[in-house]
Amino acid sequence: MLWNFFAVPSALNNVVAHTSYYGVTAYAWSASGFGTKYADIPSCPVSSRGVSFTPSGNTAIVGNSNSPYIYAYPWSASGFGTKYADPSLLTTGMSINMAINPAGTAIAMGNMTDVGVAAYPWSASGFGTKYAAPATLPAAQTKFIKFSPGGDAVIANGWGSPSVSAYAWSASGFGTKYAAPSGWTAENSTGIAFTPSGTSVIFGNNAAPCLFAYAWSAGGFGVRYSDATTPPSTNINDIAINPAGDTIALAMYDSPYICAYPWSTGGFGTRYANPATTPTASSGQSPVFSTDGKSLLLAHYGTPFITAYAWSASGFGTKYAAPATLPAANGMGITVSLLAA
Repeated sequence: MLWNFFAVPSALNNVVAHTSYYGVTAYAWSASGFGTKYADIPSCPVSSRGVSFTPSGNTAIVGNSNSPYIYAYPWSASGFGTKYADPSLLTTGMSINMAINPAGTAIAMGNMTDVGVAAYPWSASGFGTKYAAPATLPAAQTKFIKFSPGGDAVIANGWGSPSVSAYAWSASGFGTKYAAPSGWTAENSTGIAFTPSGTSVIFGNNAAPCLFAYAWSAGGFGVRYSDATTPPSTNINDIAINPAGDTIALAMYDSPYICAYPWSTGGFGTRYANPATTPTASSGQSPVFSTDGKSLLLAHYGTPFITAYAWSASGFGTKYAAPATLPAANGMGITVSLLAA
């Protein structure tokens, strides 16, 4: 089961989202942790999967296991608004993860039912006409998808071989497919994260060494970085990078369910110590840093379905108390956004 979760700070300008089978939930968030729960979305569709915000923070995009596979809702200090009309031309399969370009003018999504990726223009009016599929489709089902920080490329990965596909991106949609990264060995790739500078891209995997990193430029994939000295001890389900671009957090399938590494232009640093109190969970699914980088949250299976820690240059800090009203089911996705004033 999957659950969507949002957290908003006391200033009502910061939103965190977490996904579940039963829909979408929102909480206030402050330096003290979780606050009051917002009203649920009326008649929210079940089987919610991934969730992303537009850069302005005023729209939440939710992936779903069932047709129409993608939904969009206005978001404000009052909570969720009325659902936008569905896209006129639907995709053909389950969407787990969505990406929104930095300009907030396009939404891309993977497809875990068929081989392919899809994208739509986005504006204040909602979904536009679906972009044409790329001329060369991915070779595998796609679970994760991300735009580069410059908005001129989009990368998708998932199950199959090769499990990563990268494309040029423009106002016209998908462009030429980039060459696959050299030395790529992951057949079940999980999670994608660009560094904020756009000069590196990090991938998870569910087989050793579980973590890959490559240089990235306008020419595509560059040299692969050396693997972490102390690799993750279990499969990776998703990846997050903090706003400063100097820390990588991983959601892990097995205990301790979350871990983190320093990151620099030289690659991976020494793995941070595990949190003093690990999540009372099973299967960490999705990590996210707050917009100020001072908190790290994890969506996971098992009550309380979401766990949050203070974060600093020293690593994991004190675990926040769980929300007073818990999400109703296992967590699958989580995101954070700055809400426009």
